[in-house]
Amino acid sequence: MVRMVCKSCSDEEGVAVFFEPVLNGVKVRYGKHTGYFYADLYRCPRCGREIITGFSDAEVFDGVPDYDYGE
Repeated sequence: MVRMVCKSCSDEEGVAVFFEPVLNGVKVRYGKHTGYFYADLYRCPRCGREIITGFSDAEVFDGVPDYDYGE
């Protein structure tokens, strides 16, 4: 399992601040795709930055995406 570290919040003494899972299965549309993909939303517990990672391989065409980064 990949663990993501917030570079901004981790200190120089070697203490890493890991992103924590918020929601699995968010729907994300991006690029020129007409459907969306399921992915996972993570948040830094210190600064609140969010990242979306772990995209599925299959494009889905029903419903409305939670996040839309289409062109």
